[in-house]
Amino acid sequence: MKNLSVVLIAGVICFASCSFDANCEKNNENIDVSNSIEEHMVTDNTSSTIDNIDPPLSNDELLMAVPDFLSADQQMLYRKASNVYSHLFGCSTDSVEYRETLDYNIGEYEHFGNETGGVYCISQGRYCNWNDFEKLVLSVFTEDFFITKNRMRFIEHEGKLAFVDAARGGAEFYNHNFEDDFELISKSDDEIIFYVIGHYSQMRPLKGESFEERDVRVATRWEVTDKFTIRMLKTESGWRFDQFYDASIDERTELLVGLIIH
Repeated sequence: MKNLSVVLIAGVICFASCSFDANCEKNNENIDVSNSIEEHMVTDNTSSTIDNIDPPLSNDELLMAVPDFLSADQQMLYRKASNVYSHLFGCSTDSVEYRETLDYNIGEYEHFGNETGGVYCISQGRYCNWNDFEKLVLSVFTEDFFITKNRMRFIEHEGKLAFVDAARGGAEFYNHNFEDDFELISKSDDEIIFYVIGHYSQMRPLKGESFEERDVRVATRWEVTDKFTIRMLKTESGWRFDQFYDASIDERTELLVGLIIH
């Protein structure tokens, strides 16, 4: 397995121009990075500091909706992938610190810059050692998926995990009152493809609607659904997600605006 550490080839990608905008995240499977990143082997003598590399799942995550056409082990992998995805590609990059699991407070960050003008923070969190972070990522995702999705948010720096300090807005229409649905597209011995289907509503009060009436409306019905394609591959290390989406994080707000009532 090649090391996930990557460096930017000068002049090809300007990560700062993306600014972690939600629009940069849609349809990521169409992004061609073949000429934009270069993988480097890194000599890293930093030892692991974690007894169990698995992402710590909350009670809600253990009870979350999962595809019934997956085996129990595959369902658990889905829960773990969802956890890792939300911490890496959610609203804020510093979620990678897994602060909710720490028994210490994170202090002031050490920063460094790169040739694109980006500023990186050196991690102090659960997976602050690059080896641990790499093991976490590759325990649920394929290397190709992470490299394509990462877009230089997370890099190795002197054996440590470093991340761009960036944030974006959250979902505007995703209705958390309704569990995601799943629809199987195809299933074989080495590949499973399915949709995750999210439910969306106007979460703000409608004209003439009180907040109490809004609460009843969004608790009892949704207005629009949207689906995202997820792909699992059987690798030498077991099943891994080669394409992954979260119906809340990846909400296609610009497409829903015209469909949601106002």
